[in-house]
Amino acid sequence: MLDELEIARGRDEYLITTDGASYIDLITGFGAVLLGHGREAVVDRVRRQLDDVWLTGRIPVPTIDEAARRVTTGLPPQYRFIQFYSSGNEAIEFAIRMATVTTDRPDILGFDRSMHGKSLAASALCWPNDVVELANVHTLPFIHTCSESEILDRLRQSLSARRVAAVFVELIQGSNGAHEASPAFYQHVLETCREYGTLCVVDEVLTGFYRSGHRSYSQALGLAPDILIFGKAMANGFPVSAVVGDSAIDVEPAMLLGSTFSNNPLVGSAVAGTLAEMERLDMDDLLAHIDGSIRSTLSPLVEQGVVLRGSGALWTLEFPDPGIARRVQATAFSANILLSVNDRFVRILPTATISRENLANALGTVHDACVHALTAGSRTE
Repeated sequence: MLDELEIARGRDEYLITTDGASYIDLITGFGAVLLGHGREAVVDRVRRQLDDVWLTGRIPVPTIDEAARRVTTGLPPQYRFIQFYSSGNEAIEFAIRMATVTTDRPDILGFDRSMHGKSLAASALCWPNDVVELANVHTLPFIHTCSESEILDRLRQSLSARRVAAVFVELIQGSNGAHEASPAFYQHVLETCREYGTLCVVDEVLTGFYRSGHRSYSQALGLAPDILIFGKAMANGFPVSAVVGDSAIDVEPAMLLGSTFSNNPLVGSAVAGTLAEMERLDMDDLLAHIDGSIRSTLSPLVEQGVVLRGSGALWTLEFPDPGIARRVQATAFSANILLSVNDRFVRILPTATISRENLANALGTVHDACVHALTAGSRTE
């Protein structure tokens, strides 16, 4: 299905194939392309930077200063920009080093089925790793298998030995059906970390910069973690992540700050161009409309046993089995709408700038595809 396509270009909410067919894109680079494909304000900034310089070996360039300033705009004053990296995975690895060096502790801890990346350490935080087992990386259950109170009890037990350097949190689990704990749960996690001298790292690679409907989802929940990781929508799909930390955390040589492509000028231009465009647009209004449209169109499916979770332009439909999810994807595909599927989950990740007509038509098609797939599924049982 999707692998049968060959994409030639993208424009706004469309991906266009080499044979000229247009598809409404509700995958958006797994949530990264929030302002739409080929957004001219971003393209223009990157194009101009290409004419100047691509890579300086981390020697400072003005565009990085501008991008860093825009990233921290609106965050509480205790936060400072630390570094741009090429991916969320790379930023997570640096955050691990930050935490272990800062606390002089060996262990790190995450929650089951989060998605922090696919390196050995980042993936071991989230699910069993059959390739290499890392003794200092531990995983606690999450709310899809355990109650919040039980998880918090196990967290306290894990931190009580004072060996855990950091707890890593993905507030909305993008690869696990958009499962999300309560704000009180996350606040308790933060408070427990502080009680035992453990850093709290919140991964906002997916939720940040309005994908969740908020510039910073952690800030919207009233959280103040020690380290924040941003990415994806921050540069409208250009490969980049950012590490932001509490000013009380010193960056030391043992943390191995930087890499070949960190803080490169192209990254700075993409981030600066994207965030300047977000400031120009009424992102709150755009995301509120998408959030309301998805809720009103797809919530009736709950009566048929479908679970709808999400916020802003980050949504998942959960079905009783993977076969139904694949049928929904196939029916939408036949109507030139692209959806991603992971196990029982269909993910809906529109651009913030999608036209209201296309949004309404696409959501209506997804709704009807769900009804059709559920009906077909019941006939085969």
